[in-house]
Parts: sequence; structure tokens; C-alpha cells
Amino acid sequence: RGYSGNTDDLAKAREARTNNANQKAKDYELLFNRLNPDGTVTMKDMAELLNAEAVPTPSGRGHWQGVQVKRIYDRLAA
Repeated sequence: RGYSGNTDDLAKAREARTNNANQKAKDYELLFNRLNPDGTVTMKDMAELLNAEAVPTPSGRGHWQGVQVKRIYDRLAA
């Protein structure tokens, strides 16, 4: 705290956050494939399915929204 960091520190921190987010997305992959095996469910409907099953969001707070589902699909596709 209190240290803004240099360019290398910021790059390392960004890489760590990206790796963490990618790992969380991979943790949801099997669940997403089970709920949407053929890829026809909309992001909003997928969010509703996740909320109905009481699946925690990546942050562990709040409820799923379509944009969160899309972000995870985007990370899995990359």
C-alpha cells in the first residue's frame, strides 16, 4: 500500500490479475457446458440458470448478469 509501482510492477500485477480471471473462467467451463451444451442459450437466460442454481459469481458477491456470462465465454474462447 502506498507504493504506486513502476512499469514492471504494474505489468506483473496486470498479468497476475489476467491469469486469475482466466483460471476462474476455466473453473466454470464444465458447468457452462452442462447448462448450455449446444450454445443456443442466451447470455441473459444463462445468467438466470446460474442464479436459479445458486452458483456464486466469480467475485462471490451479487447475482449473475448476462455480461458476466459473456465475459467468461470470451475468456474461454481466447
